[in-house]
Amino acid sequence: IGASHAHASGKIAAILSLPDLYEVAGVSESDAERRAAAEKSAAYAGVPWKTESEILAMADVSVIAVETQVDESARVAMAAIQAGKHIHLDKPGALDHAAFRALRSTAEGKGLTVQMGYMLRYNPAFQLMIKAVKEGWLGEITEVDAMIGKLADASTRGAIGKLPGGGMFELGCH
Repeated sequence: IGASHAHASGKIAAILSLPDLYEVAGVSESDAERRAAAEKSAAYAGVPWKTESEILAMADVSVIAVETQVDESARVAMAAIQAGKHIHLDKPGALDHAAFRALRSTAEGKGLTVQMGYMLRYNPAFQLMIKAVKEGWLGEITEVDAMIGKLADASTRGAIGKLPGGGMFELGCH
């Protein structure tokens, strides 16, 4: 549900590349302008478009990837959980911690999985770094200095600037 998160097209491409594991029942995007843009994208070629309600009501759908704008993510994730679906939720999971805690608690109570997206998990450089740490190549680590950033056009910077905490809210959760 959603085609507007920065990782949405990559997520659908990844899911579609695994036909032995996943069958895509449909994609939903409530914003007409964002849907029109996604429909033109090669990533969504051949994927059926449905409404959010249609997807939530599908008895044979067990997992939903939530790829909405940040301000919609907690509502959509909670709706999917309340419909009995496991979810993949891209970061950040909600605008406020109370909403995120509620969806996690509800999922746990229903025995459902909430998988948070983490784009660097399988990055070869991160895998090597993890191996080096686990095998003691670096000795005792006493400090980590890191940064994360992204190139963003004026529109994206404006949208991020409206979030509580701005860029730190969006990128700090990584």
